[in-house]
Amino acid sequence: MSVVASLEAARQGLQRLVAERGWDGVACAPGLRWEGIATRWTVEARDAQFGLCAADWAVAETGSVVVHSSAEVRRGYSLVPPAVGFFVLEGCILPTVGDVLRELPSDGLALPSCVSFISGPSSTADIVSVHVVGVHGPGEVFVWVIAEAGESASYDDGCTSREVQDR
Repeated sequence: MSVVASLEAARQGLQRLVAERGWDGVACAPGLRWEGIATRWTVEARDAQFGLCAADWAVAETGSVVVHSSAEVRRGYSLVPPAVGFFVLEGCILPTVGDVLRELPSDGLALPSCVSFISGPSSTADIVSVHVVGVHGPGEVFVWVIAEAGESASYDDGCTSREVQDR
């Protein structure tokens, strides 16, 4: 996890990581792309070496990031590539899982198709009791916590610091 001052600093961190690893392909929703990164952008997670997501929330208690899936924010961005990264606004970090659950709409029609709580690389010991990382999801997870400046820093449809302060 890296704490950075701005979305631009998070982008620079991702650019450095992509260059260091020599990755050729980042899968993400169109709203997260920007000019100047030294890789190709794709919406096809199976064609990417890295998936990028904007976390809707994060949970301090568990170190989890929370992502709402939709037609644009496909679940595969955080599951299919061998490595995944999340941008999360500092103001969207809540103390407990229960706090995040209380933020979900109470109207069943307004719920997203999928809400994922991601707490690190996938891991299992189901196969002959041998611990294996990355079997059913990414083997590496990166998080950039963006310390917001100003009244309301946001990206895409994620929460804003103003919204959290008003609750």
